[in-house]
Amino acid sequence: AGAPTDKDAYKNRILYHFDDAQIVEIADKRVGLFKAFYQADLNQWYLAQIQILPEYQSHKIGWALITELITKATDNNESVALSVLKGSPARRLYERLGFQCVSESELEFNMLFHSVDRE
Repeated sequence: AGAPTDKDAYKNRILYHFDDAQIVEIADKRVGLFKAFYQADLNQWYLAQIQILPEYQSHKIGWALITELITKATDNNESVALSVLKGSPARRLYERLGFQCVSESELEFNMLFHSVDRE
């Protein structure tokens, strides 16, 4: 088994809950992928994947997409969970948005946003 960034792991991340993937477009240009799905048993949204083309990464697109998901979840008293690879700069963004690390594995931090904690 290779590192979590090898080709097979990348393909597995793309295929994971593929039907929940949405293409992100700006002015009719495809700029990324956003994938989140609802887990009814947990009353929770899971942000499975977000990818924005490098030339669009400074335009706060990811921030806007995640904020929209948080707003939808908060309106329905639902939480939002995600995992982020250790060493990923995205962790800082998630923390600024209000996510907290709740557990970790060898490779990832598991993070949670829960609206009740912020009232």
